[in-house]
Amino acid sequence: MVAFGGCPPGTWVDLDPNAVHYRCIRLVGSYRYPTECFDQALDLLVNGAVDTTPLLGHELPLKNIAAAPREAARTDVPALLISA
Repeated sequence: MVAFGGCPPGTWVDLDPNAVHYRCIRLVGSYRYPTECFDQALDLLVNGAVDTTPLLGHELPLKNIAAAPREAARTDVPALLISA
């Protein structure tokens, strides 16, 4: 789950279209959600109502954070979870 504060008008973001294409990265914009929606989504995740296993390719302990860039670059890893 991602909570993101937007950028001011006129902000530009550089991205690698090759990575978007070949790693099947989807960039989705959204605007506003009520606070209760965030709370409900968090509750669903915490209580195991949503199986996130298919979304994660690999879990990496925080103590091995130096390996994160290498792991994230793997084409067989759709997402990387850093755990405490």
